[in-house]
Amino acid sequence: MTAIENVLATHPQVERAVVSDGVTYVIPAEERQTEFVTHWRQLYDDLYSADSEAAGHTSDFSGWTSSYTGELIPTDQMEQWRGATVRRIRALKPSRVLEVGVGSGLLLWHLAPDCVEYRATDFSPVTIAKLRARLRKANVPWASRVHLRAAEAVQTDRFPEAYFDTVILNSVTMHFPGPGYLRRFIEQALRVLAPGGRLFIGDNKNLTLLPQFLTEVQRTRDPSAAPAEIRDRVREAAMTQQWMLLSPEYFVATARELPDVAGVDIQLKRSSAVNELTSFRFDAVLHKAPARVRSLAGVPRLAFSDLTDRADLTGLARLLEERAGADLRVTGIPNRALTGLVAAAATIERAEPVVPQDAWGWLPEDLHLLAEQLGRKVVVTASARPDEMDAVFLGTAAEEPLTDLYEVREPLEPAARYLNHPQAADLAEDVRRFAAERLPDSDVAPIRVVSALPPAVETRLRELAQQQNGSHP
Repeated sequence: MTAIENVLATHPQVERAVVSDGVTYVIPAEERQTEFVTHWRQLYDDLYSADSEAAGHTSDFSGWTSSYTGELIPTDQMEQWRGATVRRIRALKPSRVLEVGVGSGLLLWHLAPDCVEYRATDFSPVTIAKLRARLRKANVPWASRVHLRAAEAVQTDRFPEAYFDTVILNSVTMHFPGPGYLRRFIEQALRVLAPGGRLFIGDNKNLTLLPQFLTEVQRTRDPSAAPAEIRDRVREAAMTQQWMLLSPEYFVATARELPDVAGVDIQLKRSSAVNELTSFRFDAVLHKAPARVRSLAGVPRLAFSDLTDRADLTGLARLLEERAGADLRVTGIPNRALTGLVAAAATIERAEPVVPQDAWGWLPEDLHLLAEQLGRKVVVTASARPDEMDAVFLGTAAEEPLTDLYEVREPLEPAARYLNHPQAADLAEDVRRFAAERLPDSDVAPIRVVSALPPAVETRLRELAQQQNGSHP
């Protein structure tokens, strides 16, 4: 081991440190959960301790502000967002539910009336107390079936095993302190799910689209800034993210790594509104084994670019009518919410000025409306390109759970490589100071905090270990 590797092995927040090609890769120890979670708990305690009754107890959208402007996202757009989420969860036919991170009850007020039992937790005691008060004040007949508790997301071990048919975690993963915390939550949620149950993890910020999102934020906040300046701000913001973001591949990889998962269904958000919630987030459902899932891997496919009429959706509609009753995957459909943003981000990365252009393509909502007009069902997911989407039009009603909707590029890497570490910047600076204090006369190589070592580094380490053991790769 190198000197810095030896030193960092004694750092309380470092599980492993490896120097390779002039970079010190640091894998954090079990997340610095207390400080990080306490920060978010205090923020939400303060938010929900304020008087927000004017919004109505079922639609308290306080705190839902735009990253672009800092202003509240319009209520009608939030209603669309919430309505689409409620419909998606209702399609899972929930009856005995556990919602983790219930907040003001945006989902609870709409889902609990139809459930046999609805248990919900939140890490903010203030939030739970206020939601209890609102339920008492509303005096609804189903309130007796709702049970609230202040608890962290990873404290689901307090609930009975194999009890719930549906576990919900919506708009919460971004607040998690790191990869280990999320993995522990998923494993514990699977434990309390009954066989064939569903784990809905919704509203995840898409790590794949982080450059495009940050570019749009900077362009909106400072439209007169030079392209090179925006590019540098975006790079800095990407390195100092305090949110946890996930690529869709994370859930596919997790499903392969956990034998309790029978299938995973990843879909884009539905809405006629274009905003950061609908453009840069996605939902995932993990189905617990044993579950009879319907794989979409072998569905016949057609590239959207192969359609002769692509000016609107009439060409696609005509093709679907010709193939009535048959499943069809259409790949590479331009996503109007992202085509312009992806092009702008690429231009900014080259430090060139962005030339305004009209958005091109369709929204996931357009595909859902088309399917409804044709008497079909469609499921829409992300595509290989960030500004495109794939849609599987189902010829027959799909009652069984779906899997293999989102197509990953093989070989798939371990799940830990498909999410960021939200405390990376703070930990890197702490590690740098720690090393400099103990190795004052040595150069500290650039530090990169990662959830897992890059494949090339792991391969090199295995080769070195084999050589030291007297064997050959």
